Amino acid sequence: MQLTTKQLENISKILMNVGTLSFGALVIGKFISTVIIPWYLFLCGLVFSITMFFWAIIIDKGEIK
Repeated sequence: MQLTTKQLENISKILMNVGTLSFGALVIGKFISTVIIPWYLFLCGLVFSITMFFWAIIIDKGEIK
């Protein structure tokens, strides 16, 4: 199934929003948590955020059709 340019732009925006929200939750959770967040959980959240940003940029550039 071929996606239109508008659909690709929307997917890119959604992925960027997911990455932003997950990074924000990670940072806010790190600072307001009374329990120390394990390093592996922090690392997983960081990798997830970076992955969402990466895919959003790739889709937005038009490298995926």
